[in-house]
Amino acid sequence: MLQGFTSSRKDLESALGVLQVPRRFGTLLYDAIRDCSENRMRKKTGRKAFILLSDGVDTESKTTLGTAIEYAQRADTIVYSILFAEQPSPARPCRSAVLAMGRSRGRKAMRRLAAETGGAFFEVTKDEPIEKIYAEIEETLRNV
Repeated sequence: MLQGFTSSRKDLESALGVLQVPRRFGTLLYDAIRDCSENRMRKKTGRKAFILLSDGVDTESKTTLGTAIEYAQRADTIVYSILFAEQPSPARPCRSAVLAMGRSRGRKAMRRLAAETGGAFFEVTKDEPIEKIYAEIEETLRNV
């Protein structure tokens, strides 16, 4: 966790500025959902939501998808999941095949997270840019 709850764009920008991609690739997505739900969201009162921007692929978690969902539900937290994944390239067919398998698995996980917590699933595309998705989520949260 690089930045706790804040409405400061400057603080968020600063946290993103120190974000680093590890040398050893692996994703602890379900562990992160469990940790955020248990250690951050559960402590807040009332209904809560978080936005998950990911390719949905988990490679290293000790937590299962079902358990991550249970933690979010127990913390009374809605998950808005945004699938943001590399598009397959016809120039690299082997890599594209691997990406397609991961993308399918990730899409299913992201859909399930949103559905089972009362949130919504989005996918970044040319016709659905991230700015439009965030605006839709913002509008939804404003009216809840």
